[in-house]
Amino acid sequence: MDIFFIKAHMLAAMDMLMTNMLIDFLVTLFIAVLAFNAGRKYERSKRIEAEHENDWEPKEPTL
Repeated sequence: MDIFFIKAHMLAAMDMLMTNMLIDFLVTLFIAVLAFNAGRKYERSKRIEAEHENDWEPKEPTL
């Protein structure tokens, strides 16, 4: 086999590997950002819920 043919295939394989790694990294980063935002929304809703818990007054029981 020609050495340039082998080198071209090695470069193509490395390029594919780097592309796959980049795609994996970007997908992982996207999922991490989604999880972080969901966590912030959950914490904010819990904090708002705790603030409004003191405003609630029980109704008088009716028979």
